[in-house]
Amino acid sequence: MAGIGRDKHGRFSIGFKHTDASRKKMSKTRIGRKHWWGEKISLSRTGHEVKSETKEKIGKSALKRCENSEYIKKLSKAHLGYKMPLEQRIHISKALLGKNKGENGSNWQGGITSENMKVRNSMEIKLWRKAVFERDAYTCQKTGLKGGKLHAHHIKNFSEFPELRTSINNGITLSKKYHIKFHKKYGKKNNNLEQINEFLS
Repeated sequence: MAGIGRDKHGRFSIGFKHTDASRKKMSKTRIGRKHWWGEKISLSRTGHEVKSETKEKIGKSALKRCENSEYIKKLSKAHLGYKMPLEQRIHISKALLGKNKGENGSNWQGGITSENMKVRNSMEIKLWRKAVFERDAYTCQKTGLKGGKLHAHHIKNFSEFPELRTSINNGITLSKKYHIKFHKKYGKKNNNLEQINEFLS
């Protein structure tokens, strides 16, 4: 185990390796010591068996963490890459409609959110974005790279063409990096098909 220690001359040395005997001594000195939040160090180590008499002394949260660590690992692996079905997301969205939102929300500041932001965060725009990504197979149309941080770009810009905001033919998938580059080059007004064709060529 590499760390900071003293060399044979008594000077501090980075990359110093403790001997097996030294590590055993350090391990013994830590038995019974507590973290600043009160949980014993020996119990906070994932995978270590907890003695029955010690279980009675520690809190429920620490005990759960010790006992369920393997279960949590298996659960996280099983859900790796899982995406909630669209129907389920819409159902949840409808169920939560009005709850903790607007004046009932903790972040309410008197209704200062612009209409533009309300539209951009609407379910229609989220579904449009998803449809554009799926059509383009989650691939940046500039680089040809799949995945990563993707943006759905409006070919004819969002503010000047409200009737085309949710048209799939008016969207194209770009990586975040190249979406920013596009708007640096052409600005955020008067965007059109000629610009995107020139940018992709």
